[in-house]
Amino acid sequence: MIKSGPGFDRAGRLAIWLVVILLGGPVLAQATTNSRLSFSHLIAGLDSTFVAKFNYGRGIFEHQWSRSTHPDGTATGLGPFYNGVGCAQCHVRDGRGQPPGPDAPAISGFVMQLGVPVAANGPQTPDPRYGLQLQEQATAGVLPEGRITITYDDVPMQLGDTTVQLRSPNYEIVDLGYGPLAPDVRLGPRIAPPIFGLGFVAAIDADDIIANADEFDADGDGISGRANFVTDKASGALVLGRFGWKASAPSIRAQAERAAALDMGLSSPAHGDPDGDCMPGQGICEAEGSERPELDEQSVRLIEFYVSHLAIPASRDLQSIGAVAGREVFEAIGCAACHVPEFVTTGEDEVFKGKQIRPYSDFLLHDMGPDLADGITVGRASEAEWRTAPLWAIGLSAAVSGRETYLHDGRARTLSEAILWHGGEAAGARARFQGLSEGARQVLLEFIAAI
Repeated sequence: MIKSGPGFDRAGRLAIWLVVILLGGPVLAQATTNSRLSFSHLIAGLDSTFVAKFNYGRGIFEHQWSRSTHPDGTATGLGPFYNGVGCAQCHVRDGRGQPPGPDAPAISGFVMQLGVPVAANGPQTPDPRYGLQLQEQATAGVLPEGRITITYDDVPMQLGDTTVQLRSPNYEIVDLGYGPLAPDVRLGPRIAPPIFGLGFVAAIDADDIIANADEFDADGDGISGRANFVTDKASGALVLGRFGWKASAPSIRAQAERAAALDMGLSSPAHGDPDGDCMPGQGICEAEGSERPELDEQSVRLIEFYVSHLAIPASRDLQSIGAVAGREVFEAIGCAACHVPEFVTTGEDEVFKGKQIRPYSDFLLHDMGPDLADGITVGRASEAEWRTAPLWAIGLSAAVSGRETYLHDGRARTLSEAILWHGGEAAGARARFQGLSEGARQVLLEFIAAI
């Protein structure tokens, strides 16, 4: 049963605590082995107050929503369109999503964003019939928006003395329920990223991130990362974006509220429409929604607390002979130019400030070339620009998610494939990777998997 007003009712609260009990209570220590729960641990050493709040937030994160009728006669809760019934359905065990396929779960943490260009490589508007994102599921009695199918073409790529086959995705949206898409609509496939360590990312001083930007490549090294500045819906200010595939979210809270609206059709303080991404032309949106947000202020804060306090998994075997040699290769071929190893956090929160973290990301936008460009622009981020993906704990992805899926759309099935898709500013590093001996490539991959 879901809430019918601010917060959860008694049944909803009992359901949340049942989730906590079934999950085994608080998880305190950082993971050091390839555990399926490696991304789901509370930061170590926190007292019982943090444990209780973390577990309550986890309960809301794990909660499965449904649609119901509010006492004032309006529909509330899930939908009418959605991609998943809860946060954890896309972020399974707090890890990354997967593109649809025969070996992927029915709800896999994959979504298709939509954008209609206003100007070339500039601002975009929602599709007039389907909004900002295609929702493949709908509540009872409602026709889903459509269905995404994916086929792959083989793309040969030279790697040392051999030729390997990458897979290039082709997307088609079929069974459209509400008429055709706009003729010039652009598609933006996305898998859900892992969500551990984000409280520490939020605690990096914005100036420390901006300091690594070199928008016009003043030093001539071919790397011209730049910051994405986006409007914070809560304050209306233009601030640094640091979360999401295109650094489009300024905070964990902003990312969570946007996902609730687009992925589940849930309103919140920053997204007041109770029908989420439902468009007027579809003819099924509520004329008037409840004034009560479906995710109230307390619920949003608890989700934010849970996500913020997911621990960074411990590194593994970084002192092995292979990993030590691999670190040298990583730096020599230029990976560290974008995958910046280290930051020291700041701020006033005692949990996060003054911590040395090693995310292996600069959290800046980089042009990754036409092969990885999709159709979506966000803020300053062009179609070909992506935020440098953090590499920490990437070697645990297969254990957590069941298989390896990398890059924004999950096309890469191995770390080697992910590197081979790098273009644009990373084309030089990719070429150097291709030219490595097999032994050098193996120690490089061993190092990345151990971070």
